[in-house]
Amino acid sequence: DSDDLEESTDVRIQRILAERPKADVMYLPEEIEEAPVKTSVSSLIQQRKAGASGKIVEEEETVEDKRKSETELHTYRLSPVASRPAFLEEEKVLAVDVGSTTHRFLRLVDLEMLRNPLSDYYSAVRDEAEHLEQTGIMTHEETARIRFKGVAAFFESELGQRMLASRELHREWKFAMQITDKKPTIVQGIIDVAFLEEDAWVLLDYKTDWDTKPENFVPRHEMQMNWYRVALERLTGRPVREMWLYALRSGTACRVSVLDPTC
Repeated sequence: DSDDLEESTDVRIQRILAERPKADVMYLPEEIEEAPVKTSVSSLIQQRKAGASGKIVEEEETVEDKRKSETELHTYRLSPVASRPAFLEEEKVLAVDVGSTTHRFLRLVDLEMLRNPLSDYYSAVRDEAEHLEQTGIMTHEETARIRFKGVAAFFESELGQRMLASRELHREWKFAMQITDKKPTIVQGIIDVAFLEEDAWVLLDYKTDWDTKPENFVPRHEMQMNWYRVALERLTGRPVREMWLYALRSGTACRVSVLDPTC
């Protein structure tokens, strides 16, 4: 029957392969060109922290992925035991949503209406969120999660005013860059803000971390910022003069020092 035919066919194929001289099939991995692997800034940083030296994981970074590291710390700090109750899992999801939604609003907000000095930035950003909701760009559930106080405090700050005064500004700027000429690995990421000031870039990343003590806050994100610096300088040919982390919860800006992320 058909089962016997399939079995006999399989046996015959195996016999033919076994009878072939081994020299007919040659595998030389050193002669095979290594294909480029695309990985994210987040993945490279996690690998560095873990001390991993193995194969780089291929990964596409999304805006949501970028926010996870700054929100998960809060929920893990809340948990005093190994097991995680359901309400903490819900809090974790909510924290990620708050971070992603606030960042999305910062990308969509009309900067022109903020460029003239205002007496009430809080009302201005609330009105802008209401406009985005009415036009269907954002949902009511999304606007309810925006951290308006932090957003307003940023635009009122010296750093926010410098950004608004820039002649060239990019928000959520995606990039892909080969790490070195010798390695085919491509690193990709998303820069929150890059703006020009006197022909040099100022890099800015908004964060919604709960722990904003500078001694913890800056080291947590400085390598990420330096990857962005390297990418921006290589891809645009312009230097990065300053790098800043802005904590939306505390309303504070922290300067980031230059490091070499490729080491």
